[in-house]
Amino acid sequence: MSDVPVQKGEPLDLRAVLDALPRAIIVTDPDARVLLWNQQAEKLYGWAADEVLGKAVTDVVVPASEQDGAAEVLTGVNAGGSWQGDFTALRRDGTTVRIWVRNQPVIDAEGAVVAIVGASEDVSDLRRIEQQNADLAEHLLLAAQEERVHRERLEVLSLVNDALAAAGTREEVMANVVHAAVPAWADWCSLHVLGDGPVPDVEIAHAADPAKAAYADALRELNPYDPDAARGIPKVIRTGEPDFFPVIDEAALDEIEAPEDFRQVVATLGLRSGIQVPLVKRGRIIGALQVVMTESRRLYTDEDFKLAEAIGARVASTLENRRLAHEQREIASALQASLLPSELPTIPGIDMAVRYWANGDAVEVGGDFYDAFPVTDGTWALVIGDVCGTGPKAAAITGLARHTIAASAWHGADHSAVLKSLNTTLRQRKTEGFCTALYATIEIGPEGPRLEFASAGHPLPVLVTGAGEVRTIGTPGRLAGLFDTIDVTVTSLAINSGDCLVFYTDGATDVPPPHGLTRDQFEELVQAAAVRPSDPELIADRLEKSLSSILPIADRRDDIAILVACVR
Repeated sequence: MSDVPVQKGEPLDLRAVLDALPRAIIVTDPDARVLLWNQQAEKLYGWAADEVLGKAVTDVVVPASEQDGAAEVLTGVNAGGSWQGDFTALRRDGTTVRIWVRNQPVIDAEGAVVAIVGASEDVSDLRRIEQQNADLAEHLLLAAQEERVHRERLEVLSLVNDALAAAGTREEVMANVVHAAVPAWADWCSLHVLGDGPVPDVEIAHAADPAKAAYADALRELNPYDPDAARGIPKVIRTGEPDFFPVIDEAALDEIEAPEDFRQVVATLGLRSGIQVPLVKRGRIIGALQVVMTESRRLYTDEDFKLAEAIGARVASTLENRRLAHEQREIASALQASLLPSELPTIPGIDMAVRYWANGDAVEVGGDFYDAFPVTDGTWALVIGDVCGTGPKAAAITGLARHTIAASAWHGADHSAVLKSLNTTLRQRKTEGFCTALYATIEIGPEGPRLEFASAGHPLPVLVTGAGEVRTIGTPGRLAGLFDTIDVTVTSLAINSGDCLVFYTDGATDVPPPHGLTRDQFEELVQAAAVRPSDPELIADRLEKSLSSILPIADRRDDIAILVACVR
């Protein structure tokens, strides 16, 4: 390059102009032979101008890997079009550099391409930074997505735990679980739980499309459950082996040799990713859990598979616990029924009603009991009591107490003797238990009915007179089973037409604050429940409603027995 300044009026030196440009400028003929090569090109590619003049630029700076692309560009430019973009160029020292280039054809008056001007610059650092930024952005996006998915998994686990805790029955467990999983973790969720036979009960939830849920139900109707099926839920339940399909595509369907009708179902429902795990408790398979993503959602990963197994284990444990609790309730209910009279006797001129509520869980036999039976002609016994504790031990004492009281009464013992006999029996049998008991008789005589009773530590009965007055009657005594001897007081009084008696156990009143009731407060409830004309059934119903309004029966931890007797 000449350092002589250009004089005003002299023609411009083209080489000087090209050298002044900030980009590498290469001018070639249509065959890509170099005509001009400026100083920036020398710096960029390492070749001096006199070393490349007349040579094909593609031979000088284009590596073998880029030759096909360079040929396409040359063809396009020679057709009159321009081209710009990135490609990898070869330098004189054998290293490569990423450049940006724009090729523009020079066209003469007849429309022929007579030269090609290429402007290029090193964008290696720029592209590297751009790639780093892109990689960082992708990394942050993936991290954010993974964090979101991780949070979703934790939320799903929490939802399922809450759903299981809120479910009191097998059916509630199934419904709660599938609706907890959808749509937070699945577009489809189905729970299959075995009952008495080989065909499981099924609960299905779908994220949004009721038509697809109906379609799935129709498929189950058309294709009855086959325990011996080679794939799907039957296989999982039969073998106890999970199935995990990260991607449900043709390759996956080919691997399991899926028939054409099954492939059609997959296409119709848009199944994209799925997990099926067995429900196993104590080595016994009790069902299977299935979750599926459709075309609108992400694919399941190994972490989702682990979550499915964890949820399956929790569901299985809850189902087994509910089954055992149900069996225990049935056993307790049957045993409780055996400890109570199947029906009340008919007493002339007396109407009676009884209510018995087991404690909230009702999984153990309660200690409260009542009884009513004829003693002699014209005399009937009413018994109510409460054994300390619950369960088999309490049941044994309850049966012993009822038998002892009835046997003593039938052998002619008076009220005090009946309760003392109960105390002696509990002590001699070394039951290590005790109870409260109230033994009463109603004698129907020519002057009307007469009530006599004695209490061994049991809450005293409440009398509502025909005039509406209410009071607790009788004298408390020492409870049975704790001491070798007990003292009780016998109370005797005439009961008249319209009078009502309410016998009860302390589960009705002895409740932790602020739900407990004093004697006066319970008397007020009885007075409010008493109706005219006297109706023991309605009184019992009203007492139940009043007690439930203070603390629901299901939330109480003690049994309640109430016996109402009204004189017509």
